[in-house]
Amino acid sequence: MKRVVLDTSVIVSALLKPDGKSRRVFKIVLENHKPLLSIDQLAELEIVLQKSKFEKFITLQDRFEILALLLDKGELVNVISNTSICRDESDNKFLNLAVDGKADIIITRDPDLLILADEFSIRIANPEQFLTDLQS
Repeated sequence: MKRVVLDTSVIVSALLKPDGKSRRVFKIVLENHKPLLSIDQLAELEIVLQKSKFEKFITLQDRFEILALLLDKGELVNVISNTSICRDESDNKFLNLAVDGKADIIITRDPDLLILADEFSIRIANPEQFLTDLQS
């Protein structure tokens, strides 16, 4: 069982594209691995999920049921690290969560995180790379 950080872009993509790779990754992580969560990550996700632009894709109730499912399946990590290596300062929360949660991998579509893949101590991959890893 891997300890996994799913960034907001992957979770939102999973909600909006039922047949997409992010949805497959989301389901695999919830069923077979341990999603790691932080207060900062959940706060960002709550704000994003409340945006009215998503109403045509998924109801507000369904969006918050996904949040409840994440809370049920995930592990809430007390984040104390304060890494600041990401060029987008707001993405450091995922790196800090990964460090303090002893994550095996961060799964993201965010180029500001993906660019760190070769220099960060924890694997950073997009959903396609994660799915390929599972097959090997």
